[in-house]
Amino acid sequence: MSEEVDALREYGLSEKESLVYLALLRGGSTTVTPLLKITQLQRGSLYDILERLVEKGLVSYVIKADRKNFEAVDPRKLLELLEQKKDAIKEALPALLAKQNLEEPKVTIYKGRKGLKSVYMDTLRSQSTDYVMGASGKLKNALGDSFFARFQREHNRQKRKTTKIIFCEDARGSPSMGDMGYAEIRFVPEEYETPSHTLIYDNKVVIHVLEETPICIMIESQAVAKSYKNFFDNLWKIAKR
Repeated sequence: MSEEVDALREYGLSEKESLVYLALLRGGSTTVTPLLKITQLQRGSLYDILERLVEKGLVSYVIKADRKNFEAVDPRKLLELLEQKKDAIKEALPALLAKQNLEEPKVTIYKGRKGLKSVYMDTLRSQSTDYVMGASGKLKNALGDSFFARFQREHNRQKRKTTKIIFCEDARGSPSMGDMGYAEIRFVPEEYETPSHTLIYDNKVVIHVLEETPICIMIESQAVAKSYKNFFDNLWKIAKR
C-alpha cells in the first residue's frame, strides 16, 4: 500500500486522497458509509476528499436510490491526465517566462576540472558566438589534453558556431593553443594580461581562474553579458591579428 500511495503522491495527490482513491479502486462502486469504515476518516473530511477527486477526474459517481455511488476511474486515466497537465504547462510556458525576472543575475560557481568541462560542454550546445578575452593558453592544461582535443574537434565540426578569442601576445604560436581553426584570433600586448580568462556567450559571462584547481564564476544576466560584450568589442578593435 505504501508504495502505491507514494506513487500517487508523486502524481500530485495528498496521502488521504491516495488512500480514498485506492480504496475505491479495490472495492469498486460504493457509497460513503463503507468508505468511512475502510479509510477511518471523518465524514466531512471524506466528502471533501471525494469532491476534490471528482474535480481532478479521478473519481466518478452515479446516483442510485437517491444515494451517490462513487467509483475510481481506470488507473490508465492517470497517464492521460498527466499528459494533459504537461500540455497545459507547455501552453502557459511563454506567459510564465515573460513574467520571469530576467534582470536578477544568477551566479553559479564551478570548482575543479569537472566544473570547467561542464561549462565548455554548455558552449557547444549554444548557437551564439563565443567571445573570449584574457586567454593565455592555460585552458588546455586546465581541461586536460584529451578533453581539449575532443572539444576542439567538435567545435571545428560545428560550422554554424563562431568564436572570437583575444590572446595575450606571449601566447602567439604556443602549442597549448591547439587546433583553433574554428576561431577568429587576435592578440593584445602583455600589459593587458590578466590572471583571469573571460568567456561570454548567450546571456552568460564566465570568469575563469585557471590555477591548479580551476574555478569558474558564471553570471547569467542579459545586461551583464551585454556590458562585457561591449568591452570585448572595444578591445577587439585594438587587438592585432
